[in-house]
Amino acid sequence: MLELKEFITNANKLFTIPDICLSLNELIAQNHCTVENIATVVSHDPALCIRVLKLANSALYGRKAQVSSIDQAILIIGTDELCNIAVATAAALIFKGIGESRINLNDYWYHSVYTAVTAQQIHKRCFGKRQGSLFVAGLLHNIGLLVVLERLPYLSIDLCHYIGTNKRPASYQRNKLGFYFSDVSAGLLGHWNLPVSLIHVIGHQHKINKDQKDNESSLSLYAAIKIADAALSKQQPLELENIFSPQDASLLKLEQASFEQIIEFSEANIQSVIDIIQG
Repeated sequence: MLELKEFITNANKLFTIPDICLSLNELIAQNHCTVENIATVVSHDPALCIRVLKLANSALYGRKAQVSSIDQAILIIGTDELCNIAVATAAALIFKGIGESRINLNDYWYHSVYTAVTAQQIHKRCFGKRQGSLFVAGLLHNIGLLVVLERLPYLSIDLCHYIGTNKRPASYQRNKLGFYFSDVSAGLLGHWNLPVSLIHVIGHQHKINKDQKDNESSLSLYAAIKIADAALSKQQPLELENIFSPQDASLLKLEQASFEQIIEFSEANIQSVIDIIQG
């Protein structure tokens, strides 16, 4: 079996987050930083500027008026959210093309982006809060699979064993590797110095309970993964009772009407978000 810590350390040498993301994290952590300071850092990366403006103008933020400047985008979406966008889009570009000879990357990214958009919507509709880090959590929750594909070219991996309604139990990953893909995802994000709460949610995505730390975020990610599994598998129609047990639905406080609105929003915006994050 592979040793997890060494595996993640070596993966971090292979996959490094751009300096601009680290600079943004450090800057936002300073109490005295201003919108102008952040806009100056972002302006050093024209490609990031474009992605931030596109996302700020997307349905994810419900904007009716056009957002035309980075300063305005920061004021609208917030500094933490801007950092989330920077990390999410940077990571998507870092891993763009990884595993393309071994799995269907269109399915992989469809599932990841579907999870990201849906997790945000679930948290907003079920718990009445906007949680921007859930977009990053959803997008990167299974990034460990791509790391494994890149570092273990000899390993046979069938994507349908890991995403979709026919996927194997999470224990299948542990039996095969000695750890979960989510352990790799969380470990790599830890090396990137992302927030501990985000890493915790990703690392505990396989099961939930009402007493779990970061319960609402964990519930939202867990539920979004299940919905994305059903959507990827073309399980039509998508019905609340076919995806969640009564106990899970109760924990989520999720009703059919809200469920349908979440599905409608996600499916209307999934492709545009994929196009934005992949540059």
